Amino acid sequence: MTVAVIIPTYNGAHKIMTALKALEQQNFKADEVIVVVDGSTDNTVELLNNYQFSLNNFKVIDQENQGRAGVRNSGAKVAKSDLLVFMDDDMKPESNWLNAHNEHHTKHNDSILTAAAIDIPVKNGTDYQDFRANLSVTWAKELEIYNNQPIPKEKVFITAANFSLSKKTFEKTNGFDIILNDGEDYDLAIRATKLNIPIYYNSSACAWHLEKNSCAYNIKRTRGYYHAGRVLLEQRPEIYEPIFGNRRNMTKGFKAKAFLVFCRSFWIKSIDQDFWKWLPKRLRYKLYDLVITANGIFFPEKVKL
Repeated sequence: MTVAVIIPTYNGAHKIMTALKALEQQNFKADEVIVVVDGSTDNTVELLNNYQFSLNNFKVIDQENQGRAGVRNSGAKVAKSDLLVFMDDDMKPESNWLNAHNEHHTKHNDSILTAAAIDIPVKNGTDYQDFRANLSVTWAKELEIYNNQPIPKEKVFITAANFSLSKKTFEKTNGFDIILNDGEDYDLAIRATKLNIPIYYNSSACAWHLEKNSCAYNIKRTRGYYHAGRVLLEQRPEIYEPIFGNRRNMTKGFKAKAFLVFCRSFWIKSIDQDFWKWLPKRLRYKLYDLVITANGIFFPEKVKL
């Protein structure tokens, strides 16, 4: 079985070299490594073309911007290998990462394998970055109960930053839905489940996520996921009504009014400026969660970022 690693990137010149150098250190070597540059305006293409990587069949695809779904579809289309392994440009996999993906598919080739993308603790970083790292570690620990077995259908997910499937399976699902600018990985998971394609989790395939996120950035991403849910509900109500239908009444009632209190730019800026570090950890982490939920899900239109 031949293996391709596909890495989408957009203006990732400042981070993609770390990801590629980590691939060079893998104890199992990919047969091809494909970087798809999605209409970047920085020097990513020049950087990649001028560096000599010790990677098999290294390819750089430079295309007009197609978004999160389209860029991954492009990589899959170009790949000639049997197995497609997707990772993001801000990931740093451990040396056994690719081998874990490959070994899984030698046993379960008609499945999908996903694993966690764990936020790495940032030295001298903000308290919010520590909060995010804590969340991702806790999430990974909770997923241990599904290790090396199919995830229950009501719990399925795919982390687009770290998953793999055969090219045959990818084509069976029709790939990522290009109408989505976010949440494309969750949609792929749901559609794969409808096709009775099992999705496994494997902690041995986890990788580090290196991007230094802020509260404002994570609110933008949360808004993206929420908007994607609305699009999916509109496009495929027969699938997504049971999942997202309850969102229609979220902005009504006492709970909504309580979240409205946190829809102020003050809360977001103060978190990113480490203003709340004097609070006990449990309280400030609860505050961070409330601000993300209020501005990302309940009232995404209230505060302009």
